This record gives sequence, structure tokens and C-alpha cells, in this order.
Amino acid sequence: RIGRERKGVWLGVEAGGEFFRYSETTYTEEDGVLTQTEPAGGGVTLEAAPTLEIQRDRWGLELSSALVQSWTRISNLDNSLIALDGAAVLTAAPTPRVEIGVIGRYLLLPEGGYPHLGVSVQLSRRVGSVWAFGGRWLTELMESPRTGYGVGGRVSLGEETGFLASWQQEPSDPIYASTPRRTWSVQVSRTLGRRPAPVPPVSVPPPADGLVAIRLPVSAAEAAPFVLGDFTEWKPVAMTRAGEFWEVRLPIPSGVYRYGFRSADGSWFLPDSVPRADDGMGGESAVLVVP
Repeated sequence: RIGRERKGVWLGVEAGGEFFRYSETTYTEEDGVLTQTEPAGGGVTLEAAPTLEIQRDRWGLELSSALVQSWTRISNLDNSLIALDGAAVLTAAPTPRVEIGVIGRYLLLPEGGYPHLGVSVQLSRRVGSVWAFGGRWLTELMESPRTGYGVGGRVSLGEETGFLASWQQEPSDPIYASTPRRTWSVQVSRTLGRRPAPVPPVSVPPPADGLVAIRLPVSAAEAAPFVLGDFTEWKPVAMTRAGEFWEVRLPIPSGVYRYGFRSADGSWFLPDSVPRADDGMGGESAVLVVP
């Protein structure tokens, strides 16, 4: 993935490759009249896709147009396939913990076009996240089932252990001509090694007006960033320029809070100057204590 990002806009090229193999399969009719054997084989697929990504506060857009080259060898017969694969993905975050996506795809093969439309939703919480997706090929060139869907989730079991499970129904793939199938996966991850000693949180005394001032050096962000955390219900609040700092003043009651910053292009970041702790989802968040 090679490209350049500027002010929330990324332009570049994504490239990749796959090796695949078909196993030998035998078909027998119920009456036993005909037996047909599909020979084993395999091949390789290469793909290059110019890609444009635009990320703003609560929405994102990705456009790509890929050239796909596939070579297959089955029973000493060689076959070459060239396809065009275009896609558009629009995502929206009504709240910082909910993301909804709409995916449109158009695959052009020598025999015709394969349009595809899908949706996805992800819900994140401090202990983990769950997601679901669904999509359908909108063409009669494929046999049923043409619909794919799935669900999954991840749960953090302490600071070092995570559990992930997913299940999905996969339709046939036009490029590989694979048969529809149902798949599931279970994953348990464990972080090894000694964890660094936790950094004590910073205690910020409230000023005389009862508002807590949160500041960032201007050098930490090119444009006005946002702050979001427990004290904003994880809704981004814009910061403003105050001399050499970005600043926001909020009425934050006494307590311990987790928070972070979001740049103008929508990316999450934590400056080196703020104390931080594991957020229970594989990342980190800043910690604030108001007496």
C-alpha cells in the first residue's frame, strides 16, 4: 500500500496477490448413473488498485478501481483471466461507538458484469465490539445462493487476553468459481512479555470558574482537533486556538476519566505528553483525574 495523505485525503495504490488451489472433487447422481470428477488444480491472482480515501469527522469515503490478472492451471490446461474490479465504500459514525457502512462493487469479467451491494454495522464498547454484514450479487449470471452475510464479535478478557469469534455464509466468487460455503472461526490471543509500569494519571485542579481546561500544543495538530471521552459521552468537542495551545474548557465533575483526541481528518491520536492506559480493546486512552 503506497500513497500519500494530506488533510484527511489519501491517494495511492494498493497491490496484492493470492495463491489458491482446487482439490479434486467427484460428483455422483442419486441413481448412480453418472460419476463426474473435477481434477485438482491451482493458480495465482495479482491485483493493483488505484485508491482514493477521504476521511472527515463522522464519515469516510473510499473509491478504488482494480485491474485483476489471474492464471489457473487445471489438468495440464492453462487459463488466463483479466477482470476490472471497482468499489465504493461509504462509512458514517452517528456516534463514536457506532459505524455503519454501505459497499458498492462492480466486477467486469469477459462474460459480463457482476454488480454487488452490501451493508455493515459495528458497535464498539469498552469491553469489546460486535459487527454484522450482508451483501448480494445482483446478477443472473451466478447461480443461487447469491447472498452473503455474517456476524462476529471480540471480547477483552483482561488486559492481556482477547477472544474473537465469527460466522459467515459465503456465496460463490465469480473470479475463482468457488462453491458457496459456511465458515466460522474462533481466535484467542494472549499478549506475552512484561508490561511496562503504569503511568500515574495527571490530576487537574478545576479553575475558579468550575471549568476544566484541556490543552494541546499547537505543534500537535495542524488544524483544530477534537477532544472526546467519558466526560463528553465520547462525542467529539472542537478545540480552539489559545496562544500556543489548542484548548477547550468543559464542566467536568470530580472523578477518573478516559479520553483522547481526534484530528481534523478523523484519526485518533494521543500526544506523548499525556499519561495513558490500556483501553481494554487492544489500544490506549489518556487518563484524567479531576479532584
